[in-house]
Amino acid sequence: MKIESKYSYSIFPADDFNCVASLLKSIISIYGYNMAIEEIASNFIKILPMNIENNFNDNMLGIHIYENSINNFFNKYSIPLEERWIPINTLEEWEFKTEIVNGLKNNEHIICGFSYGIYYNDKTKNDIGHVVLIKSIVEEKVSVIDPGPEKVGMNDMEMYRLYKAIHHKKDGIWKIKEKNLTKASTL
Repeated sequence: MKIESKYSYSIFPADDFNCVASLLKSIISIYGYNMAIEEIASNFIKILPMNIENNFNDNMLGIHIYENSINNFFNKYSIPLEERWIPINTLEEWEFKTEIVNGLKNNEHIICGFSYGIYYNDKTKNDIGHVVLIKSIVEEKVSVIDPGPEKVGMNDMEMYRLYKAIHHKKDGIWKIKEKNLTKASTL
């Protein structure tokens, strides 16, 4: 049975090191926020090759997300969303699938961070992190929005391989949902 997000995402191709900002743009644009990818990226720690001296490895590159940094971004721009990060080391494979299924059913936006090289069998890129936005799930495959730059567009990914690639990167899933803005009335 296919479970699909209710959202129609626009795809904003990313250049190197901006995949996180590109997916955040895909999400916030649904709510009427029009920000450039670079403007979004400027709200996070971003490491580029020219900023690294010695002891460089690919794991250091790109946008780094730390505790509450996405929520701080949402709050700074009054975007009515909240993010919850789930580290992959807290989930068995079946729990990972359950989190995706439940997230889609609950109208959450789901971003997965993973090792690009592990998923795509390219040992030269094992330390390179990447993110995708889950659009739907059917049995053991997920359809994702990949911001690129190499595989930009809608792509299908195997659930087990994605889970393993997330584990290798020691990453997780970010579940983003609309804030509950209703206030309890006082009697």
